[in-house]
Amino acid sequence: MVGESRTRGRIEGLGERGRYRCRIQFDRMDDRVAVGDEVFTSGLGKKFPASILIGTISQVGGQELGLQQEGEVTPAVDFTRLDEVLILTSGPKDPGAL
Repeated sequence: MVGESRTRGRIEGLGERGRYRCRIQFDRMDDRVAVGDEVFTSGLGKKFPASILIGTISQVGGQELGLQQEGEVTPAVDFTRLDEVLILTSGPKDPGAL
């Protein structure tokens, strides 16, 4: 979810080595977003709590021949400076899989 405008979209990492950035696709072409807007978790998917800062929009544009606009998000965290991380999982989907 984008800051004050509350615009919703889907975000994914691009997986580029040495360059940490994400792509965000907004639900509609007329959603109001701008470079510099902060992006937060919405809490809607119930995987993450709401209002965790993800990053800042660094680029915005429309898709060619598309109905959505997309942008680029620079993460709020410098992943090259992390010493420790904690990964939380929900566990195996099949309880008998262990």
